[in-house]
Amino acid sequence: MNDRSMQVRLPGVQAALTVLGRGRFTDLALLAEKDVRLLDFRRADLHRADLGDLNFAGSGMSGICLDGADLLKANLSHADMMYASLCEVIANGADFSGVWLHDACCDGGHFYNVSFRRAVLQRTKFSGANLAASDFSGAILVETDLTGANLEEARFDDAFFSKVSADSRTVWPEGFDPEAHGVIFKSD
Repeated sequence: MNDRSMQVRLPGVQAALTVLGRGRFTDLALLAEKDVRLLDFRRADLHRADLGDLNFAGSGMSGICLDGADLLKANLSHADMMYASLCEVIANGADFSGVWLHDACCDGGHFYNVSFRRAVLQRTKFSGANLAASDFSGAILVETDLTGANLEEARFDDAFFSKVSADSRTVWPEGFDPEAHGVIFKSD
């Protein structure tokens, strides 16, 4: 074995080392129970990690890199995800209710049937993302980029829109009037 073979780690191994290396948790049984709420994920690099079904509820996740990660059915409710990167993430069926996605990048992500209820999505980029059948009820969308996003069958009951941008490729739910919500259309 040469030194070069030790320089590349599998994403799951890197995720474990990043989180475990911080040592800010009290019980390794949390990992076995899929409850990782007490772990510190700030600025962690978990790209392409398999994190499906885990419970991150209320976790501090600012600056986390989850690009290409598997978050299928994960619970991220009320997590602080300021400056997070979730590009091309697979998060179908996940719970992002009450999450704070501020200055976050979710471009090309798969968020089918996700709950964003009461989430704050400020300067969050969802360009080209699949958000079909997702629930944005009561969410706050400020300067959110929805260009090219698929929002077919999404729900926006009592959602607040301010300076949200879209384009001709954005697919809206039937009966939803983006102009009435003040959406700004960019030219292609």
